[in-house]
Amino acid sequence: MANHLGTRWRGKIPIPAHAHPLVRQFIAEANEQQTTLTEIADRSGQRRGTLSEWRYSRNPTIASFEAALNVIDLELCIRRRGPRIGRPPKHTEEVRT
Repeated sequence: MANHLGTRWRGKIPIPAHAHPLVRQFIAEANEQQTTLTEIADRSGQRRGTLSEWRYSRNPTIASFEAALNVIDLELCIRRRGPRIGRPPKHTEEVRT
């Protein structure tokens, strides 16, 4: 039986294959933590429809995505990729303070 809080989707939020890879990871983690989009939206100050749209038709802004990630105890980070093929790696000197 469905209810207005969306708890029937707890741990079962569909993850479309065409969604952005970060959104797919986000939804997979929400499923693992048994939380719903409604709960994440309420705690992050967003509309549930906004989070749902990330799966099907829109990409999140960085600010809204970080807010949703914070709710499920995740963070967005930037890291260097491996060396590019055909280019020698840049040598940088480590600075210690």
